[in-house]
Amino acid sequence: MRRRTIGVLALLACLTALVLAASADAARYVVVYDRQSVPADAAERIERAGGRLLAEYDQIGVALAESGDDAFAERLGRDKRVQAISRDEPIAASDPEGELAAEGDLPNEPATDADTFSPLQWNMRQIHAPEAHAITGGSPAVEVAVIDTGIEPTHPDLINNLDPSKSTSCVPQSQPPLNPAWRDDNGHGTHNAGTIAAEANGIGIVGVAPNVKVAAVKAGNAGNQFFAAPVICAFEWVAAQRFDVANASFNVDGPVFSYCHPNRAQQILWKAVKRSVRHALRAGVTVVASAGNNSLDITHPDYDGDGDVDNECVRAPSELPGVITVAATGIEDRRASYSNFGLGYIDVAAPGGDPTQVAAPPPFNAAPINVVLSTWPAALFSPTIICDPLGGSRFPPFPPSPACPREAPGTAYYRYMAGTSVSAAHVSGLAALVISRYGDADTLQNGKLRPGRVEAIIEQTADPKPCPPAPTTCQGGENYNSWYGHGRVNALSAVSLAGS
Repeated sequence: MRRRTIGVLALLACLTALVLAASADAARYVVVYDRQSVPADAAERIERAGGRLLAEYDQIGVALAESGDDAFAERLGRDKRVQAISRDEPIAASDPEGELAAEGDLPNEPATDADTFSPLQWNMRQIHAPEAHAITGGSPAVEVAVIDTGIEPTHPDLINNLDPSKSTSCVPQSQPPLNPAWRDDNGHGTHNAGTIAAEANGIGIVGVAPNVKVAAVKAGNAGNQFFAAPVICAFEWVAAQRFDVANASFNVDGPVFSYCHPNRAQQILWKAVKRSVRHALRAGVTVVASAGNNSLDITHPDYDGDGDVDNECVRAPSELPGVITVAATGIEDRRASYSNFGLGYIDVAAPGGDPTQVAAPPPFNAAPINVVLSTWPAALFSPTIICDPLGGSRFPPFPPSPACPREAPGTAYYRYMAGTSVSAAHVSGLAALVISRYGDADTLQNGKLRPGRVEAIIEQTADPKPCPPAPTTCQGGENYNSWYGHGRVNALSAVSLAGS
């Protein structure tokens, strides 16, 4: 009987196998076993069925395999221990406790909000982040895993807060390969990383938690597609590394990866992802997810009222137990027009931007201030970005974006975006602030602050937002409803509990 070594080294080997060794002409499969472990002879059985074992996650009973044989799944499925097997599919394409908290023992320092583009950050002012930063900008002992398309490692606003040693890629390498493999080739991950933890360093922007660390856990490809196998890999990495927070800002709509009747393959993938998310939560990781961008009432299948079932799917990870699911607000502090909603689905809301909401006159000329500005890779240059330094005159007036030089050394690039991905990043940053403020370095078996406690603090300190007057799709009361959950988050209130 072969021996298995369970732990970080084994996981690293599994990740390497998944990322580097998958054959280009072979399909990948997710195998769910009937127990919370992978059988010792799994590799042998998979090979006998015409495939090859790529990775095994023993603590959740899931294995990843590849095969170029169309009959592989049927043959392996004859093993009675295999509960289900499915060819890997895209997840997404895109884009109670009431006591007051005691101050923890982690190192904390305040931060300032005086960087070049801080006046453009209406989103931070909406959640009272600058006032919170006067108390704490977070702790470098707290780390957020950004499960996304990667992070640009050279960005001046991220480089000091980025942990390359805990960054990894769960995505098969592109041609030519990225260096490092977890480098962002889409921009989405870098943008969210900046919202979470852009450093307060006098340039560009300031993140929600500018003193905490982030790591890239690349699960989305250059097209911002998230397949089930890389997402499972990502959550297993997050659990093994015992991150404090995991930001899952990937759009869960169209093509939807979810538990959709009667799609048997998606049921299997959903079950495997559910196990991996549950494993991360049990490891003490606070998981934050975006609600989605199609203005759907997730809790009502007939969301448009025409009598047809339009939405019969369960989203993952946003509908999984223990996950903090975030809706979007715009500059007018009301629900963004695109944001998904649902009573019991939305936990809290946070700034995501909305081009349909009227912005105040911008402090800089030509700035689309009703969406959210954050960090962007220099290699993904476009005419819509802005940069620091500008290479010309400083504000006022603000020069148009074409003043930015292309990929200039020492220049930091930024771009405006909107979506519930952005909203989730704000809450992941807030979760990092909460853990920094109240966490305990001696309780690592449950995380520095257990996920349920982090969620309770964020929800209890949110600013309640009632439903608007009828007619409206909003359901619920003033303190809890389908549009805002427990309310729009308030960073100052969240970090002010100690001694109150």
